[in-house]
Amino acid sequence: MTTQTKETTTDNFSSFELVDENNYFLWSLYDRSGNENNDEITKDGFVKWTSLIQKRKISIKEYLEMYPSVSLVTTKTALKLQQKHYEKKYNAYKPYVITESKYNEMLNVLPPEEWLKTDLVPWVDFIESFKLSECVAGNLYDYYVILILANKKRCFRVTLPSGTSQEEIAKICTKHFLKLEGVRK
Repeated sequence: MTTQTKETTTDNFSSFELVDENNYFLWSLYDRSGNENNDEITKDGFVKWTSLIQKRKISIKEYLEMYPSVSLVTTKTALKLQQKHYEKKYNAYKPYVITESKYNEMLNVLPPEEWLKTDLVPWVDFIESFKLSECVAGNLYDYYVILILANKKRCFRVTLPSGTSQEEIAKICTKHFLKLEGVRK
């Protein structure tokens, strides 16, 4: 079966196999060089953030010419690559133990965002977390966490993308908590 590509008003997609106006949402632009020239694609086939910054519509083809190290990849692949990049460059997804006084100090530095307390995460006794409003880079923020597990309390700082669910924060911190306690999973 041969996939036909169409010429659109945005780009000639003959060189972008399987990409057309019906599935732009499945694709992203990712810079594998580490320069962070990553971008999303709008539903009408333009580069989202660069178009907004430059106040004109930038086509995918034009963007790839501007940044030769950028690849057209599935959004799912872009997210995985972005997570690996964040882990390497910003130590993201790695919880660091802090004191409770440091937790309270950071709580009072700026008004907290995404401040949540719950005992509804089934495998922990209690979790409280908040995000600092100042970003580390891109969409990365420092989250501060109090976690009580088996009646033991630990406080953490972990760098994560904005909007990370409290359940995901609990998973990341629980794994580190158990490691510190000598429990292997």
